[in-house]
Amino acid sequence: MNKIFLLVLISGFSGGSVYPLIKIANKYNVPMCAYIFWETLFISSLIFIVSKILKQKIELKKSEIKYYLFCAITNIIIPQSLFFIIAPNLPASLISLVIVLTPIFIYLQMLLFSKNNLPIKKIAGLIIGFLGTLLLFVPNLITTGSEIRYFWILFSFLLPLDYSINRILVTKLRPANASSYTLAFGFFALVSMLTCIGMFLSDTIYIPFINFNYGDLAIVCHAILMTIFYLIFFILAKSGALENALSFYVAPLVGIFWGILFFNERIGILFILSTFLIFSSLYLITSNKSS
Repeated sequence: MNKIFLLVLISGFSGGSVYPLIKIANKYNVPMCAYIFWETLFISSLIFIVSKILKQKIELKKSEIKYYLFCAITNIIIPQSLFFIIAPNLPASLISLVIVLTPIFIYLQMLLFSKNNLPIKKIAGLIIGFLGTLLLFVPNLITTGSEIRYFWILFSFLLPLDYSINRILVTKLRPANASSYTLAFGFFALVSMLTCIGMFLSDTIYIPFINFNYGDLAIVCHAILMTIFYLIFFILAKSGALENALSFYVAPLVGIFWGILFFNERIGILFILSTFLIFSSLYLITSNKSS
């Protein structure tokens, strides 16, 4: 099996599990800042341990702090805060599909800075993706036992917008000589420090496993999966923003599976059609074959 494809598959599985885990934590009243703090503290600790086992050096430099801050805000703080806000209002299946719109958002942003003519194949991909996105607003697309409000669907589009900005700039701004272990440890440690301050300022101090619940387990699972995801992410980042965005291709399938298994979500034929259209759009937009 192709190494890049395998990494994309593992990365997609890990990334697709994030929102369902946050929904579980939200259900058990784990505070947002506390969740992100413990998750990133565990992740940075795991990365440090793995780097020592594999004898990989972690060398943090002051000149790289802006990069770590950019990653901390756009890769963790903004999207996970949005996840917590959205969690009580939208099903895991729908959000997993919204996130996979990231490559489409990436391509649209690239077009703003490109003077090249737009290939017909890409135009067709954008149109198909638009149609697939419109289907997300059809009533009873996913049965969850409660009404899905259109405002929250629109609000959720901030997620692929944020991720697309991150995917484009993180490749361009990446420090040339920094290892994946250094980069991952650097921005996770920074997120941990920032959310620790936020946890105290918001008076939402939370210590997991004192009174064990599934929200605590979600923190640990999230930390393990994200350690894997981001180590792979920095490897894939070297190959370019669009290829890196393909790590989200498998994510909706994972999110839909968790949604059905844990949240009793029932998807309809129009949701399946929406998924097919968005996947077709992704194929047309990200394919590098000639038109």
